[in-house]
Amino acid sequence: MTKRRIGANWALLLVSGVVSMILAAPLVAQVDSPDPDALVREMSSFLGSQKAFHFHAEVTFDDVPVPDIKVQYSGHMEAFLRRPDGLKVDYRDELTERRFWIDEEAATLARRGRKGT
Repeated sequence: MTKRRIGANWALLLVSGVVSMILAAPLVAQVDSPDPDALVREMSSFLGSQKAFHFHAEVTFDDVPVPDIKVQYSGHMEAFLRRPDGLKVDYRDELTERRFWIDEEAATLARRGRKGT
């Protein structure tokens, strides 16, 4: 086969694939997206009714120490809430470590630099 013939075969294959996707699209079940406001209200209502809960978050952020150089860091956070008087958040990344908590008497923030900071 010549290069021209191979190119034509690839083009035909590509066009037939696109056409088949277009024809099959109406057959795919259409899923309605839920209302974002309703989801947030439902989530807020659920969390508001809980006596205690916790969550874990993976965090990434960028720093631009000098122009044209971007450094990405990552960290993680654990948050614990106990009603009516307890909140504790532990956060660690590659640069710092922070702990925040609220108890019956006070709110406290402890911060410690890491890796020479």
